[in-house]
Amino acid sequence: MDKIGFLFSGQGSQYVGMGKDLYDTFPESKAVFDQACESLGFDLKKYCFEGPAEELKPTNISQPAIVTVSIAALAAFKKKTGLTPAYCAGLSLGEYSSLICAGTFSFKDGIALISKRGQIMEEAARKNPGKMAAVAGIWSSRSILRSAGKSQ
Repeated sequence: MDKIGFLFSGQGSQYVGMGKDLYDTFPESKAVFDQACESLGFDLKKYCFEGPAEELKPTNISQPAIVTVSIAALAAFKKKTGLTPAYCAGLSLGEYSSLICAGTFSFKDGIALISKRGQIMEEAARKNPGKMAAVAGIWSSRSILRSAGKSQ
């Protein structure tokens, strides 16, 4: 294997219990969580490990949580394998994990930035409430052919 790349997930990938196994198993991951809690000024571990889901969901909590778990997983992976990614990318919020992974800025600086980003986005959402929905699987090849008047 010459080069590997990492892809980091974005907001919406959070779930109660995320990162607990990393925290309990890898000292490097524990250090990432501990640094996040210290930098953020609140117990992020409680939200990640215990929830409830409704308390983990707000942007000002979920964004630092997702990035912390991503970097905790990265730390464990690098320690266990000795591998460092040659490439990294991220989906939306995952771009910040990617930038930390690439060394663009430190985790400490990154988590402060992400915390502020999450707070601003959460404030904006409260001032301008809206709804979002995901629709999946409505355009199968069968339904497209059927709507075009062709049989299979």
